[in-house]
Amino acid sequence: MAAPAPHRPLSIRLINGVGATLRKLGLPLLERDEAGLLRAARRSTRLEDFGGEEFRTGLSRLLESIDSEAHLNVIGRIMTRAMLLNCLTNRLQLHDHRRRHPRLQEQEIRRPLFIVGLPRTGTTILFNLLAEDPQSRAPLTWEVQWPCPPPRSETFHTDPRIAKMAKQLSFLPKIAPNLRAIHEFASELPQECVAITGHELASVQFHVIMNVPSYQAWLDRQSFLLAYRFHRRFLQHLQSEHGGVRWVLKSPGHLAAIEDILAVYRDACIVHTHRDPVDVMPSLASLSYTLRGMSSDVID
Repeated sequence: MAAPAPHRPLSIRLINGVGATLRKLGLPLLERDEAGLLRAARRSTRLEDFGGEEFRTGLSRLLESIDSEAHLNVIGRIMTRAMLLNCLTNRLQLHDHRRRHPRLQEQEIRRPLFIVGLPRTGTTILFNLLAEDPQSRAPLTWEVQWPCPPPRSETFHTDPRIAKMAKQLSFLPKIAPNLRAIHEFASELPQECVAITGHELASVQFHVIMNVPSYQAWLDRQSFLLAYRFHRRFLQHLQSEHGGVRWVLKSPGHLAAIEDILAVYRDACIVHTHRDPVDVMPSLASLSYTLRGMSSDVID
């Protein structure tokens, strides 16, 4: 059944309305073809090497699913293009930094703690609580969004990317007024690993925030080994100038990949949260409805 249209401020409705009219007139807005995205990322960074080409299969599958199934409005198209460009530019910059600093591969990650469990089972509050330990190191929202250059201890709480992230997040209540009542977002809060594996275009986050079932069906058949190898390189990068005794990490997406996690992090500690699925499912549906409502007016 179709859900009611999400509540939107007048300004957002006007932007989406004008954009829909222009598209009906045959004027495409912000097309997301694969070649164009790759070209835009290379042009903005003046870099060429993405550190491997395996991610392109996931990118192609995702773009196909978005175009045929997601029913994005204009705001959704803008947000999605920005998200994918961010992943691609980060890949270029991360690989370039690693090439110039080959000793990064010697960075050790000892006994990382992975919080797994279905969404809405208390994983976030446990994650935030454990991240309060001064010896723990959790990836924060701002440094996952813009990991280059790697964060430094002396400026970790004053880095200008923190304010930049806060400004970006300030738009969320305008697009989805009810979101903060469901899930908290802030520059210096710990960030889920789905945002890291999203750089490999192998992440459940895409189907949570958009209706892309064919992409998710493809993802369910994949090994996550390459995604967690990228994940390890990402953590090595983040800790190279600002470390901790151990990483605390979290994502419901880890549930489908525990064997791959243990293949990459042999000494990982797994913490599995539980809650009655009868309570989990409506809570997850509410979150996904709100997130998808940011980018689409058609929600099943």
